[in-house]
Amino acid sequence: MKQEIPLQVNYADEDEFPEKVYQAPTRLLSSHQTNWNGIYLEVHKTPPYETPEFSGHQHVITLFRQLSYTEDVISNPVKGATFRVGDISFAPSQTLHKFCWTQTLEPVHLMLEPDFVAQVAHELIDPDCVTLKNCHFISDPLIYQIVIAILKQLETNAFDSKLYVESAASFLSVHLLKHYSTHPRGHRSILETKNKLANYKINQGINYIEAHLTENLSLETIANYLGISRYHFCRIFKQSMGLSPHQYVIQQRVEKAKRMLREGNLSISDIAYACGFAHQSHFNYHFKKLTGVTPREFIAKI
Repeated sequence: MKQEIPLQVNYADEDEFPEKVYQAPTRLLSSHQTNWNGIYLEVHKTPPYETPEFSGHQHVITLFRQLSYTEDVISNPVKGATFRVGDISFAPSQTLHKFCWTQTLEPVHLMLEPDFVAQVAHELIDPDCVTLKNCHFISDPLIYQIVIAILKQLETNAFDSKLYVESAASFLSVHLLKHYSTHPRGHRSILETKNKLANYKINQGINYIEAHLTENLSLETIANYLGISRYHFCRIFKQSMGLSPHQYVIQQRVEKAKRMLREGNLSISDIAYACGFAHQSHFNYHFKKLTGVTPREFIAKI
């Protein structure tokens, strides 16, 4: 009898996933139009089904937001477990799967490119000595919080979220490398031997942000400009500034908006776009969060 060849799934291809894996899926949410670098998020509604045997090109975190029973059919013997709300599974790239379930599910899938995680690994340990572990039916509050935070960004601010999402994905990669990988005992973190980023590098980063404040800034673009990794930039920037790069960008956009509101030459909507906010409601939300008043209330006090 001819053995079936497992499916190879590229999660970065919107036409391959979930159609290749699930029967009659409904895509509820997708990040494919956001141009995030090295990270994808999908939410699907999937009826009861048994998948073919498959593996993916990317690392995959699956988050369950409802009580569900799922079996790992490829295991011998077959492993079944009930996922509680908030439980996750983590599958490194090229891990073979074959699952079945008997109820309609709406899982959240977060996919990370291996190169994205490997770049972070260079900051922590020797990436050639690291193997990520396949883990199912686990509870990890930090992974849950990061995935939900990225999901909310996609739901509310999809087209101005690159910096936030890529920063979150970098810290998520660190967590996976520290807690869901195997490596030789006694290894030393590369971070232990690195010096802190020089002040002039921080200043270079700030100057770059200021010059591109109205753009949909990317963590990868800033880090590449400085010649350092995304994770190293995020970590040292926060140590030096007391804010994450994303928080700093929002703060500077609000400060610029305050100056423009005082000048009174443009409408609130025009100022929102001129300061790099995706839309006026996004501007209003962050302005009030940082100042305690809406832009309109701020004008009234001038």
